[in-house]
Amino acid sequence: MKWLCILVFSFTSLYCNESTVILVTPVRCGTHWMMYSIGTLTGRFVSFWHRFDSDKKLVVPEKTFFGAVKIDQSKAPILHSHYPYCHLGNHTHKGHRLLMVIRNHKEYLLRRSKKRGIDPAIGLKTLSNPRAINQYMEYFRFFESWEEDKRLMVFYEDLIADYETTMKKVLAFIGEGDQHLPEFIAKKKDHDACIFKYYDRVFRRGGGAIGKGKNPLYHSKDVPLDTLRQVDDYIKNKHTQYWEKYLMRYAS
Repeated sequence: MKWLCILVFSFTSLYCNESTVILVTPVRCGTHWMMYSIGTLTGRFVSFWHRFDSDKKLVVPEKTFFGAVKIDQSKAPILHSHYPYCHLGNHTHKGHRLLMVIRNHKEYLLRRSKKRGIDPAIGLKTLSNPRAINQYMEYFRFFESWEEDKRLMVFYEDLIADYETTMKKVLAFIGEGDQHLPEFIAKKKDHDACIFKYYDRVFRRGGGAIGKGKNPLYHSKDVPLDTLRQVDDYIKNKHTQYWEKYLMRYAS
């Protein structure tokens, strides 16, 4: 883990500047859909932090990971991290812009359990795992440590329910126009098929794209309501600040 932190620190030190956009997402919270959207709509490369050697010049590939579009080499790449509180803490006050994607806490916890092969029917034990909940709360701590005028939080459910409005906000925030958005939306079924095909191939061991963005409550829909409410109550009591500011919208 130590060498990973050193690698990321060196990478960001060498290639980040005040115009850098950092994308932060919890695991299984719409990362690839956001990466695909930005790459296809803007031609910008969205990197995975663990794909680069810190002692070599950053080489931006000719095409996105998804092979959807050719990358515009003249545009600054966007740096992505799943674990910002560990790997990007030294860059929170350097003028970079932070784009964060957040998902319903109950969907996040259950999706993680499915990744580990745990039957979500165990209910409260899975959902109320203190360690997993605390890891999730770290994203809000990190977000609030950022300069207020240089941060944007996007909710995964808004991306699914109102893609056009949500992506217009994202594009404006990262300094890009939305002229390609109408064409993208017109072919959205094709884009869906492309990203799901990629995700299923790369993450087949973790179940692939299980919900496929069709139902924002896909993982929690079969969990007893009392169990979901107990999780809400736990977070409401232990993490009141974040519940009131960000998570109340997900109350069961």
